[in-house]
Amino acid sequence: MTDPRLISASDLVTQINNSLGGVATIDQVGLAAVLERLFVSGECDYASHSDLQASEVPADRSYVSIATPIGKLVLQRDVTGEAATSADGVKWAPFGEPYPHHFGALGNNVNDDTAALNAWMVHLRQNELMGRLPAANYRTTDALVATGGSLQTRWGILGDGKRVTRIRPDFSGASKNVIELLQEKSNVQFSGFSIQPHDNQPDDAISPVGLHFGRLGNSWLTDIGFYQLNNSFLRTARLANLRGQDIESWSCGVDFSFKDTTGILFTLSGATLTADADIFDAEDVGKTFILNSAGYYEDGVVSGAAGGIPVLAKYQITALSGARSVTVNGAYLQDAANVSGYFGPPRIASGSGTTLIADRSCFSDAHIGLQIWVANPLAADRVEIVTIEEVTDGYTIEVDSAVSGLIVDQEFAVCVVDISDPDMSVGGNDYLFRNMHIEHYSGVALGVHRHTLGRFSECKLHGEVYSNEGASVAHMWHSISGADWEGSCFLDRSPVGDAQVRFFDQKGQDWHFDRLISTYILNQTVFKLGAFETVSGLLGHVSVGSAYFRSNYEKAKMLTHLVEDANDPSRLDFMGAITTQIGEENPVATLPERVQFGRDGVAFSYEEGEYTPSFSDDSDNTVTIEEKTIYWRKVGNQVTVYFNFTNNIDLSALVQTDELRINLPFPVDMHAFAPVLMTGGPIGNYILWARPSYSHAKFKDPADGLNMAVSEFTSGATDLIGCTLTYATTS
Repeated sequence: MTDPRLISASDLVTQINNSLGGVATIDQVGLAAVLERLFVSGECDYASHSDLQASEVPADRSYVSIATPIGKLVLQRDVTGEAATSADGVKWAPFGEPYPHHFGALGNNVNDDTAALNAWMVHLRQNELMGRLPAANYRTTDALVATGGSLQTRWGILGDGKRVTRIRPDFSGASKNVIELLQEKSNVQFSGFSIQPHDNQPDDAISPVGLHFGRLGNSWLTDIGFYQLNNSFLRTARLANLRGQDIESWSCGVDFSFKDTTGILFTLSGATLTADADIFDAEDVGKTFILNSAGYYEDGVVSGAAGGIPVLAKYQITALSGARSVTVNGAYLQDAANVSGYFGPPRIASGSGTTLIADRSCFSDAHIGLQIWVANPLAADRVEIVTIEEVTDGYTIEVDSAVSGLIVDQEFAVCVVDISDPDMSVGGNDYLFRNMHIEHYSGVALGVHRHTLGRFSECKLHGEVYSNEGASVAHMWHSISGADWEGSCFLDRSPVGDAQVRFFDQKGQDWHFDRLISTYILNQTVFKLGAFETVSGLLGHVSVGSAYFRSNYEKAKMLTHLVEDANDPSRLDFMGAITTQIGEENPVATLPERVQFGRDGVAFSYEEGEYTPSFSDDSDNTVTIEEKTIYWRKVGNQVTVYFNFTNNIDLSALVQTDELRINLPFPVDMHAFAPVLMTGGPIGNYILWARPSYSHAKFKDPADGLNMAVSEFTSGATDLIGCTLTYATTS
């Protein structure tokens, strides 16, 4: 056998790259043929990982090679090795870069790769490695778990992209997780893969939670996809920091609708709603029914005539005429023929202690273990977060903890992104999401409860969310220190409840939207502000850089609610233009196009702009990134700079022993720090440090706290993925 150390690195890379091309489409027969060919040709000692484990290896061999779907892989004898154990009891560890295939994974969407992936993840954590997960479909039958590790442990998974590297859970269960990292203080980075239920799973199965993080250090999610998970795709609790970028979700969430209206068409004529199949019964009276594209809005008129922008319409069923016909109330009446429709989600009709009763039959045993958020005006935080422990019948559930007082006629939902503290006592620190895209879900897109800071940049919350009477796209409950929405927040095809973004019992937080874009609004409030309470004599401040509302023909009502709901209007600040694309019912009652307030009666100054970034050294040599634009916002003396993806930074003109600097648009008044994500050399999360009296920031390595030299960055390959730096300025 050839010592693998004598094989050139280029030969190994060529073998791997040549084999990767067909992984996504290779079938079982093709896979077997590839492995057999590698073995028969003599390139590999064993035809597969399982072949190695079934064999006795000659005692004089310190290295063996196995045929895998990604080519030849080499293992070495290691008394602590966990990659494989041959029939003679010898343990083997990966030689070189560890792949899950070293541990037995096949990635063929048929083999159970759970044990292999778990062993691989433990290996990565114990050795503080970033492991590559090649493009393939990895079928799992239980949770992937890698726990333990010290505070400084850093490890992660790097896939080939969320569209080609897929983890396919072939199991269901509301209380289960696809990947769980709990009670672990290490720093984790996941990138370049997606989670999607296996084809074996029925459409109505309750999927496990996608990612469940708890008690981690700094964590990063980049280029991650979550598809068709009938549950939360991300659940966190008590994290130090979580950064997410390019997170995509389709068809996630749990739909509690009690009747399936798929394939049934409805006609509305006056107040009579007719179906083309038996669907209605006496229980439906009083319930909400929603027609999709029941009419069209054009030139200030809603009608059934095709053209213009399709609008949604919500009705209440007032009387039953038959299994195919009901009478509805008069709100938004418009004739429509052969359109789709469905019932609004159920509500908690009654709840006390650990028993909750819905207003319709919607629960099943599949929901056991599901975590739900229940709006409760009697609770200290106006929300109860409980887990379903027992389903008594379709109407009645038993939950794990008693609710406060009696709940009557309140909504409940599953949060697609669930940021909550199960202990209800200690929050996490800092959440920052950039370019989050949630589309076609049921329930609440984003729930934040008892956490200190949340910043959401370029969040696109798309899809059709139909939550009855007030469930909304984003819930913000009792964030105990502060919260901030930075960048643009897109709320598309909004729910037909009373609010899109709701705030309850805030404790002195500042919330900011750089740009709010809300589309397809139908007679609802965009913001709903609950009672503000003081912290050290200061109230929170809600500000919007600019707002754009499309298809909103009750703009006056929306803005009136926005002001009336705040105890102190001076805490509400629309600093930019308020624009609507289409009409208003009562233009005379609108607020001014520009409304600006400040703190303690003093108006804030507001500026926004852009600049070209440059890197320099202590000798004042400068490299300017001419093709890049960095945006900034200045409110009063607070400057926020939004560094985004800058790749292949060439630093060859700088002195390698000098410390690296990046310029800022305004001089710094006080020390400020922010995490910055880098790849391409160095890789990981570092710290950007803005120093007083300077107009630049330096980079620090959190491992030793020292400023980083130019030589620590790989010239021509370094990528600055993202950073949001906020600092006070002297100008």
